[in-house]
Amino acid sequence: MQPLSDKKRKRLVARVKSQARRLDGIGHLGPEAVVAFVDGEMPAKAMHRVRVHLVNCAECLAEVHRQRLAASWVRSEDDTQGLRAPTDLLERLNGIAATKDPPVPPEPERHYASEQDLLDKIEMIGRALRRGHQS
Repeated sequence: MQPLSDKKRKRLVARVKSQARRLDGIGHLGPEAVVAFVDGEMPAKAMHRVRVHLVNCAECLAEVHRQRLAASWVRSEDDTQGLRAPTDLLERLNGIAATKDPPVPPEPERHYASEQDLLDKIEMIGRALRRGHQS
C-alpha cells in the first residue's frame, strides 16, 4: 500500500472532519424533537445533545428558529382572532371523552396442544433418534 501524498491526505482529513461535524450521533432533528426542544419539554441530557447538534447543523438550527417564530406567533394571537380547532375534531374528541369504556379488541384465540400431540412428538423424536443410531 502506497502512502498518501500530502495533498490527498489533507483532502481526506478535511472530508473526515466535515463528516464528523455533520454526523454527531443524533442525526437531524425530527419535527417532534424540534417542538419538544423549543417548548423545553426534553430531559436535560437530550437538551444538551440538541444544543451540541445545533452548533454544527445549520439546517436544524433554521428549523428550530422557524418553530420558535411559530410558537411566538401562536402565543401572541388573541383568542378572538379565530385560532380554533375544527368543529369536527372537537366533536370526535368529545365523543371519545364521553365513552365510558373504550373498545377493547378481542383476545386472540389460544391454541393448546393436546396430550396426544405431545406424545406424538415424543414418539417421532424417539424414532428419529433410533434411525440415527442405526445408520
